[in-house]
Formats: sequence, structure tokens, C-alpha cells
Amino acid sequence: MREMNEKVKEAIAKANMKFSEKVRSGDAEGLASLYTEDTVLLPPNSARVVGRTGTKEFWGSAFRDLGIKDASLKT
Repeated sequence: MREMNEKVKEAIAKANMKFSEKVRSGDAEGLASLYTEDTVLLPPNSARVVGRTGTKEFWGSAFRDLGIKDASLKT
């Protein structure tokens, strides 16, 4: 069980690093590909964002309009 837990932790850490790399490179399409097809984002004070296409548009807008250059996930 402990070995499985370590593998899961490692997989999560790698996914979190990929997320940060895609944000830093401004790659909205690559970032959206990390999400499931039926993903739903719930940004604060905004309408929900549905699916990979919506996720790509959301992050593209965040990069372009908000100037987002970096983000990280902590799990």
C-alpha cells in the first residue's frame, strides 16, 4: 500500500509540474489537454467553464487579458 501511495504522490507531483510548465509557456492548448473532456472550471465571480475548448479559451484569456505568467498547484 505504501508503495502505491508513493506512486500516486509522484504522479500528482508530475502533473502539477506539467501544469506549471504550460502556464509559464503560455500554452493554453497544452494546458487544456491536461484536463478531461468533461471538465468544469468554477472561476470565482464568473460563469462556469465547460470542456477542453472552454478551458483553452479560459486560459488563453487569462494569459492574454490578465497577464497570467505563472501558477502552481499544491496538492
